[in-house]
Amino acid sequence: MGHSDFSETVYRKAEEVAQQLIDQGVPREKAVADVAGAIIGEADNGAGRVLASLLAKQDTLLEQERAIRREFESRLEADWGTAFDAFFVAAYCVAEAGDRYLFENEEDAVRRGDEVFEVLAGLHARARRISFEIHRLLTGGFPLGAFARARTLHEIAITAYVIGEYGRAPATNDLARRYLDQEVIHAFRYLKELVEDAGPTVDPALSTEFAAVQVARQALIAKYGDTFAKDNGWAAPLTASGKAPTFHELHRFADMTHLRTDYRLMCGEVHAGAAGLSLNLVEFDGGLVSLPGPTNVGFSDPGTLALASLGQITWAFFLGGRSEPADLTDLLSLKTLNLLIERFGPLAEAAEQKVMEREAQLDRHPE
Repeated sequence: MGHSDFSETVYRKAEEVAQQLIDQGVPREKAVADVAGAIIGEADNGAGRVLASLLAKQDTLLEQERAIRREFESRLEADWGTAFDAFFVAAYCVAEAGDRYLFENEEDAVRRGDEVFEVLAGLHARARRISFEIHRLLTGGFPLGAFARARTLHEIAITAYVIGEYGRAPATNDLARRYLDQEVIHAFRYLKELVEDAGPTVDPALSTEFAAVQVARQALIAKYGDTFAKDNGWAAPLTASGKAPTFHELHRFADMTHLRTDYRLMCGEVHAGAAGLSLNLVEFDGGLVSLPGPTNVGFSDPGTLALASLGQITWAFFLGGRSEPADLTDLLSLKTLNLLIERFGPLAEAAEQKVMEREAQLDRHPE
């Protein structure tokens, strides 16, 4: 019996029972409500029984899925292992170089209250962590998930470049401070929604916190102007109009307008728009189907874009992290990291070609 047949049978039975109750003198509204309540109660009981049955088989189900996962990842490693290792080594070396730079410069930066260094160091640390998240997504067979995280790395790269490039200029030397202060704007929006959603039941402690953030927000708007309350309001001094730039406009200040189309592509995997549906289509058996799980192709673009952004963030940190020019050690580190980052692309393309050729061969000569 199909789903529609089952639903029709339940509906007819419910209608029959309700009519019997009405014939016995039960008011129609009460009869319908009683039958509906009985159906819902039985559905609840049935769901509980199904859940108990599933949990009883949980260990078997999990072991089967883990075996399938191990077999898949073993095949993935055979095809992509060299490229994935190149990605990890590049990310690891960036982290090591970042630690060295931080160790050598942080104490002096803190002593002089260097907020440009503070922001760039924080962005670099966040980028390092995200790069390892991307590596796990790649090795797990989730290139579209890697696309989503690569988008975040790209946004960090744009921000780091803008602050590193303009944060020490006389006309915009408060850029890093403005960037840090915008946390209050975001906190205000978040707490405002919490308070509004809670309504009369709002926690007094939350109300007190929100009131304090409101005061801080008003003080910052008084200091920086109304545009500071907008998205990217921290970057308003860069625009001729004094208005907050869009993120696409920030690409221009970072001299990365050539990457805006890549950014738009990555956005498709982050948001719920129709672009994400098309990204999630793969060829299968002569047609297109939605990808419901891991895959063994499509790792080259997200990995390449992610490492490119990681390199850009590192250059911004090393070159903009201090007021004096970079020394020879820093330049040598950056050039070496570039070479490590550039290894991934060709290795990934070779792996992609190998997989595609093998699958095309299987399509021509199915077993």
